[in-house]
Amino acid sequence: MSEGPHLQPGDSEWEATNLKKLEDAYETVNTEISDLQKKLAIDYGTDWEFLFLNGQCYELKAYEYTYTLCPFNQITQKSTAGTEVSLGKWGMWAQPSRNQYNQMVYENGELCWQGGPRSTTVTLTCGTETALRSVKEPSKCQYIMDLQTPVACQPVLQQRDVHSEL
Repeated sequence: MSEGPHLQPGDSEWEATNLKKLEDAYETVNTEISDLQKKLAIDYGTDWEFLFLNGQCYELKAYEYTYTLCPFNQITQKSTAGTEVSLGKWGMWAQPSRNQYNQMVYENGELCWQGGPRSTTVTLTCGTETALRSVKEPSKCQYIMDLQTPVACQPVLQQRDVHSEL
């Protein structure tokens, strides 16, 4: 890593170059730490069983749209014309009741024409593979999706609930 014959320690240009490299490295590390802190702040389930969904994305083509669900991140809708719209960003698990890990809420999507921001509720259902199975819009700019995944089967958690009632 030669800086050239004219740059030597003690030279202000050499020092400025090295300071810039250090500042860039520091900024990169701080960004990585911030990203990890955000990731760790998310509730991935009692035994972190939903963590594997983070960083994944699942697509479903329906009519003239392609829907993309990136769990714990965001949901988008892209038309065949290429226009992409946010249907919401990760918000929370929907139900703080007994089985709180069966619905995800995504909020604050793009504003709807003559309305508020778009939002989506994702219901997790038991299945042999993880895949986005359906998308519906039961009311204006309010979407419902079904994400099938083996982790929603959770026999261990179901057994734990039975034992806690005894």
